[in-house]
Amino acid sequence: VQNIGVCLLGNFDEEHPSATALESLRKLLDDLRRTYRIARAEVHKHAEFRNTDCPGKFLRPWVDEYRKGAPERVSAPK
Repeated sequence: VQNIGVCLLGNFDEEHPSATALESLRKLLDDLRRTYRIARAEVHKHAEFRNTDCPGKFLRPWVDEYRKGAPERVSAPK
């Protein structure tokens, strides 16, 4: 099994990721997906593999929306 792990630093159970961090994450994911031919549906959260709260309640919805292919530019959670 091959995989790529991406880390966004912060405690996203306590704080929202910044719009800049989310835009950087989107660009990185888009580049990795394009380079390695990874489907959006194959972008997973850490908690899907381990018993953890990662990526946190404020980042989790963003990842879910990204995976669904929601707007190309997914905004910061409110």
